[in-house]
Amino acid sequence: MLCEKCQKKEATVFYSEVKGKQRQQHCFCESCANTISPIIEKPDVEDSLKKILSDFLDIFLFQLSSIEKQNEKCSFCGMTFQEFQKHPRLGCANDYEVFKKYIESMLETMNSSTRHIGKKAKQFLQKKENTENIEKFKSKLKIAIAEERYEDAAVLRDQIAQLERQIDGTL
Repeated sequence: MLCEKCQKKEATVFYSEVKGKQRQQHCFCESCANTISPIIEKPDVEDSLKKILSDFLDIFLFQLSSIEKQNEKCSFCGMTFQEFQKHPRLGCANDYEVFKKYIESMLETMNSSTRHIGKKAKQFLQKKENTENIEKFKSKLKIAIAEERYEDAAVLRDQIAQLERQIDGTL
């Protein structure tokens, strides 16, 4: 196919352009393509080859690990990894060690971690925060009394009483 601009050289650069609902395909030789748009990049054959080889190696290693999974078997209960995948229940305590690397990768995929940190109830966190605030207010109350700022002390006393009622559940 010839370049659509110079009509002399063989077209080596191809691109599609969409305007509205119309799609146009263009074919240019390398020199005409550079004059039209210097942004068009030349393909890097070395990088393309590296990418192809990398993808092939990833596929090969994935297949190899799949074969390893199929062959692994618990020495106590005889459970295979394939059986675990079909019915995700382990047969015995030893299965946790036999299938450890697969279980960990599954947990990471599902939970973004292999370690359970847990959650604390909102009520517990609120009670803890209130208790900490009571201790802060009590120390401020002592200072206010010592400095004879009785209005401030009365406000702090009321805040402490309110937090204590929240902890006891009467508010």
